[in-house]
Amino acid sequence: MVTAGELNDECVFCSQPLVPRENITAWMNAIGLVITALPEPYWIVLHDRIVSVISSAVLSSETEWVGYPFQLLDFTACHRSYSEMHCSYILALAHAVWHHSSIGQLSLIPK
Repeated sequence: MVTAGELNDECVFCSQPLVPRENITAWMNAIGLVITALPEPYWIVLHDRIVSVISSAVLSSETEWVGYPFQLLDFTACHRSYSEMHCSYILALAHAVWHHSSIGQLSLIPK
């Protein structure tokens, strides 16, 4: 049985190589639209993913990115340079999902 979290990861990260690179933003936008139409267990998982990315070693360790977090989180630049960073993909997915979210869904973000 596929869990909601696995469905999110499957749709965005595992299926991403099947989507033409120039259509990735439209793909993420479509995923955001679909996920927000599904019941809460499908989209609430994104909040856990955001917390795990914020506390990941990539963002919390002393690396070359410490002084330049915008470069690390710049989805378009990372995608164009083929340096797909997991944190930039999570940020782009969060943007797509939150853009299509209802006020009830958005009110759960601070929790």
